[in-house]
Amino acid sequence: MFDPTPFLKPLVWVVSIIFALNYGFSFSGNWQSIALYLNQSASAATDPIFNNSVSFYLFSLPVYELLNNWFLKLSIIILVAAVVYSILTFIAKDEAGRKTRYKALSIALALLAVTIAFGFLSKVNLRTSQFQFGRS
Repeated sequence: MFDPTPFLKPLVWVVSIIFALNYGFSFSGNWQSIALYLNQSASAATDPIFNNSVSFYLFSLPVYELLNNWFLKLSIIILVAAVVYSILTFIAKDEAGRKTRYKALSIALALLAVTIAFGFLSKVNLRTSQFQFGRS
């Protein structure tokens, strides 16, 4: 029976540090968007089609897209990790381990689905807010 724990423990630490540095460096490149979001000012001008404030497009929307992309990447990484864990711990007759693997994969897939749905719905809501089809 193969036990991947001694192999996975140091590997998980190394991979976690690599991903943490990667995310840290990617967010450091977007510090201006975050600073503008935290110090935004209201704008009197509005978008004529969607009736949103111009400050929303300048300050809030870039940060929302940044966070959505970050959560999407994170959920994909979690799904890949759950699949790798399931493959490494696969034993044909292990009923309790099978349930644990199914739970891990189900949670990872649910997180990915929610992240994709949130990103899609926010874009659809942005495009269709205050807009009625068939209006001339």
